[in-house]
Amino acid sequence: MPATKTSHQILIKIYSIDNALLEGATVSLTLGTNTISVISNSKGEAVLNVANAGSWSVGEEVSITATKTGSGTKTETLVLTSSGGQTMSITLAETSDLIYYEQTENDTYVLNFALLTDYAGNKITRSNPLPVESQTPILEEPEITNTYDSNNRLSTQTITVKGVQYIRTFAYTGNNFQFTSRSAWTKI
Repeated sequence: MPATKTSHQILIKIYSIDNALLEGATVSLTLGTNTISVISNSKGEAVLNVANAGSWSVGEEVSITATKTGSGTKTETLVLTSSGGQTMSITLAETSDLIYYEQTENDTYVLNFALLTDYAGNKITRSNPLPVESQTPILEEPEITNTYDSNNRLSTQTITVKGVQYIRTFAYTGNNFQFTSRSAWTKI
């Protein structure tokens, strides 16, 4: 089919890394050397009309890029069909690309940085997280002894941690059961 400037809408749903619809992403369509862009709405949708980028043919590929600062970026290709419109979904991906520009040819900068990778050399991202090993901690509860006064209020506490004993005392005002002060732990 020859190239035509016929209207052809593409509805794109943009999802964040967490699979939530993403508002405010810049969505660009590139056809040849022409690029058009829109911002995704509150429903995470962006509608682009291929005709606004120029003449197109059935079977031609367009490049669609969705990006949002702090949320990620993703580029997909789409083969144009003869139907009245097309739909697609794009889920943004984290990137760790470093873009650096020198101000002049004489400027020299030493850059030292590290990016986490797995053993195969793939970047660590939410979709490729570090391996996590589940461990059950061994709780070492200290041995505790409580002493009560004649009003049945806590008077002292003694704990033993790795064979060493510590004590703290409690003070009360009148017959109240809520202590008014508590000493620091003191080694016995």
